[in-house]
Amino acid sequence: MASTSEQAIQGFRVWFKAMGDAAGLADAQVRMAEPTGDAPRSSAAYVTVRELANVGVGDRQECNSLSGADPIVYYKQFRRMTISLQGYGTDAGEWMERAFMLLGSPASLALLTAQGVTIRAGGGRRNIAQLLDTGFEPRWSQDVEIEYIHSTQPDAETQTALATAVTTITTQVLPLDEVDPDALVNTSTYP
Repeated sequence: MASTSEQAIQGFRVWFKAMGDAAGLADAQVRMAEPTGDAPRSSAAYVTVRELANVGVGDRQECNSLSGADPIVYYKQFRRMTISLQGYGTDAGEWMERAFMLLGSPASLALLTAQGVTIRAGGGRRNIAQLLDTGFEPRWSQDVEIEYIHSTQPDAETQTALATAVTTITTQVLPLDEVDPDALVNTSTYP
């Protein structure tokens, strides 16, 4: 399954919500990190997901789709994204531990396949508790790598066909001992 980076990170969120707690986690419990850091802090446990890096692995591949009436050319590339997972509150640390313990389980693998991503835990969970005015806040951090295939293939609703090129080539064939470059005729016609 091919996806964009946004689809890949959302696929990771779907997986984490399902694996982090037996009852499943809500969107508010597994959310994207605020880019400015100015979002109000919740008193309930939650985790944030933030993309740190996204690199292509290997060369992109040119693909041709002939399934419709008009041919489509698109590109695919294997990508590796590094995600920072930050957990706030005691429960968040337990969610992180549970999710990564279940990483190789059949349910986890089926869900990851459906989402089009693979996950590699980049090291273990780190306790980075912070001192607040009222005491220590339980806080956890873990870097995760997800892998997916990025594709420029348009969906069925937005496919744009390639311009059809018509080429006509006329060549005069002469015996090798009589080859005269000026005698070769090459005619090309383009729309």
